[in-house]
Amino acid sequence: KSRWTLIVDNETTALDVKTILSQQLTLSPDYIKLVVKGKTPRDEAVLSKAYVVDGARPLVMMMMRTAEYHEDKTALDAIQNVAQEVSQLEREHMGLAAPTPKDMLALEEMLTRCTLKLDDVETNGKANLRFVRKAQVKRIHSVSAKAKQREVDRKVSGPSTDGGEGGGEEA
Repeated sequence: KSRWTLIVDNETTALDVKTILSQQLTLSPDYIKLVVKGKTPRDEAVLSKAYVVDGARPLVMMMMRTAEYHEDKTALDAIQNVAQEVSQLEREHMGLAAPTPKDMLALEEMLTRCTLKLDDVETNGKANLRFVRKAQVKRIHSVSAKAKQREVDRKVSGPSTDGGEGGGEEA
């Protein structure tokens, strides 16, 4: 179980909180159910007006996953497995002091394979699953872009060539 502390203003709705949590969890807000004081607020409910008395205490909420989440769990687990694989690839690549072109090629190949695994996840037309899958595809593109930028930066700041052997004049 995880805990989050959210600082929100007096106009924050239940949907706003679900959206913030969805970004942390990489889930669609539709998969999140909030429970406040034993009740489930509607998405448009302004939490401070409905549940806070004089703003004296923090509002404690419980987040649950909806029944729809549980229906889609197999697909979500497949997407989560790809997300973990991408994180591992990113850690390994960033751990390299000076990645070689071969390392870059291997990373790109593995990221492509991860994208293909995501393509195999059936969404059955469900917007929530498409949302989660799309977020992971964007993450893969981000990891790839960071790796490419790192390669460019390494080449720009790499060792300068001063002529090396045979570059000087002979006497």
